[in-house]
Amino acid sequence: MTFKYTVEIETDNIFESEGSFGDAIVDAIAAQIIAGENIKEKVENKINAQIDKTVTESIDKACNDMMVNLLDRTIYVTDRYGDEKESGTIREIVKGRFEKYLTTKVDKNGKDERYGGIPRAEWFAKNIIEKEMNEFTKRTVKDIKAAVESKLTDELQLAVGNEIVNSIGVKNIIDRLQLPEKK
Repeated sequence: MTFKYTVEIETDNIFESEGSFGDAIVDAIAAQIIAGENIKEKVENKINAQIDKTVTESIDKACNDMMVNLLDRTIYVTDRYGDEKESGTIREIVKGRFEKYLTTKVDKNGKDERYGGIPRAEWFAKNIIEKEMNEFTKRTVKDIKAAVESKLTDELQLAVGNEIVNSIGVKNIIDRLQLPEKK
């Protein structure tokens, strides 16, 4: 670790003061260090930052190594009587059980079924697609219904208004009045 520290020394009074030139330089440097920034605090901060970085990296590496060793260690799964049912690494056992879970045949409700049925992975996909399609269909029907109702309401109001005007003979009344035209 390297520290660079710059010091300004006034040379006007060095030769007039008592003592040697070296004492004057040491006194000037000491005065600036005391008056200036706290070097001890800077050094502590840099050391702490380096320690934090090193410790964090070491802990991360150790945890990663432990997890890899744990997942790659051979284990033996036994039944309640202590008889070995299955052995392998945790990765292999989890992979096998996950594969078995997804390939197990299920009924239309997703419950295990011995005879017939479809694989659970297919059942999941089918249900997700069905759910999304139902939601999309409901939204689309709602939007179309709102648009049709709005258009029908507007057209119906126009038709009823025209019928009322024709029924009471507004045009005949206007024609009889024959208002004078503006010149």
